[in-house]
Amino acid sequence: MNTTAHHRKKDPIRVQEQLLEAASIIVANEGIASLSLNAVAKEAGVSKGGLLHHFPGKIELIQ
Repeated sequence: MNTTAHHRKKDPIRVQEQLLEAASIIVANEGIASLSLNAVAKEAGVSKGGLLHHFPGKIELIQ
């Protein structure tokens, strides 16, 4: 029995686009004050670590 997990790498450009789109949705719906890294990660369907891999902080995300 083969128990090896198969992981597909996500396209980094696509992940960045998902994160930016998620940030835009949050800002449009709730305002910039409601923008948090946790909220963006959740909206984009990625882990906070995945978000931080692409954007080290909120400033980099909104630039």
